[in-house]
Amino acid sequence: MIGFIISSAETVGDVTMSAKFSKITDEDDIASRVQGGLLADGLNSFLAACLGSPPNTTFSQNNGLISLTRCASRSAGFACAFWLILFGVIGKFGALFASIPICVMGGVVLQLWSSVFVSGMVQATTGFTRRNGFILTIALGIGLGVAMEGQTFDYPGPYSFFRKVLVFDYGFWPMKMVCKTPNVASGVTNGALFCQAYNGPCCLEWNDAAKMWRSTVLAVLKTPYGVGFLFAFILNLILPEDKVDEDTEEFQRGDFAKKVEDTSTTEVAGA
Repeated sequence: MIGFIISSAETVGDVTMSAKFSKITDEDDIASRVQGGLLADGLNSFLAACLGSPPNTTFSQNNGLISLTRCASRSAGFACAFWLILFGVIGKFGALFASIPICVMGGVVLQLWSSVFVSGMVQATTGFTRRNGFILTIALGIGLGVAMEGQTFDYPGPYSFFRKVLVFDYGFWPMKMVCKTPNVASGVTNGALFCQAYNGPCCLEWNDAAKMWRSTVLAVLKTPYGVGFLFAFILNLILPEDKVDEDTEEFQRGDFAKKVEDTSTTEVAGA
């Protein structure tokens, strides 16, 4: 359910910015496109869940592609979908594109993801208020913090070798807290379990329910756009709206800067 909610929030942002980059100005048309995107995302995610796959998501890179190429044709989108399906079905075609040097792909991805970040900031700062600014500050601060300090909630890297010992003994939610029967190589120090097996296994029998909840909670908390969205979602529900004053209204309409400019011009003329 958390994956579905995060994916839905991403879909709203992606479809909205894709419409704006496509020079769509009619708010009703944009709302209709968002509704269609959510419907398609929901149906596809439902089928994916029935087949044992995680929820689908939209591609934020599309925003960068449209702004870079100035091509917003639906025919181009259908053509891209056709080639992607073809590359996925016929291994030779997929291998051809997989052989592209990583430095070449890195240059393209760098531009696209930077454009995605800029697009998100443009949307996030639309109708900016003190309330929205505070929510954005907390969401970005925690999201970027988790991205830069991956060990905050879970040790980064694959679960292999000595890392199994670290995640068993230490961290935000150590695995020893969801273990029923520790390995004989483990012991007890000051009433706390610890794992001495350098390559595991540290536990012979797990509490499956507790282990599932641990995996779910950590998956959200250690994912930057997961934990960032979670905090923004909660703050948006509990924080009251700002009391709108005259300056705030002028600032949001873009009249404030014009008013300041007109005042400055009048003062210079008077002098």
